[in-house]
Amino acid sequence: MKVKNWNIWIMMIIVALCAFAATMLIAGDSAYDSGTTAAEVTFGPNPYSQTVIKAIAAESDKAASVVKIYSKTAKYFPTTSPTNGATVIAIANTGTAVTNGDHVVYWHADGTVDKTTVASATTSNITLAAAITVAGADGDAVYELGQDWQIDLGAASLEKTGDIYYSPADSPVYVVADGTSACFVAVSIDND
Repeated sequence: MKVKNWNIWIMMIIVALCAFAATMLIAGDSAYDSGTTAAEVTFGPNPYSQTVIKAIAAESDKAASVVKIYSKTAKYFPTTSPTNGATVIAIANTGTAVTNGDHVVYWHADGTVDKTTVASATTSNITLAAAITVAGADGDAVYELGQDWQIDLGAASLEKTGDIYYSPADSPVYVVADGTSACFVAVSIDND
């Protein structure tokens, strides 16, 4: 019985990818992920324009599943250049605006994007739950993210196309779908 359920999930993912492929070809960038309790994709900021989500395909086995879309609520610049693998990032965190559990993106000037959450924070630094993957450099930024929008999914599949969501200018976009034991999300974007 479990083999049949797994085959159904594989077929649903293949169908979603095929239906999604035409939209991905005309858009600027696309990414997908699958997982058990979460499937997530992150796109870096475009400093010159908004990011537009042009297509979303998602599936989940969770009855109350949702697809959440996050974008920037604030932008901070590291006051020092952290080493590769660092988790402590020095920023001017006045009033501890960035706090435990916040979603953040460490954007490297070379275009690398590290999405994680904040494990702890002080007025002079934040400690990330996951290490950055590239040494820091001048021009890097830390973006605090907040949830902007939500699409109810449930234990089903979803495909949406068109101009679904516009991020603020100079903002990363993080999209996550949740599940119980299987979920999938694919997103296609363009920069307006």
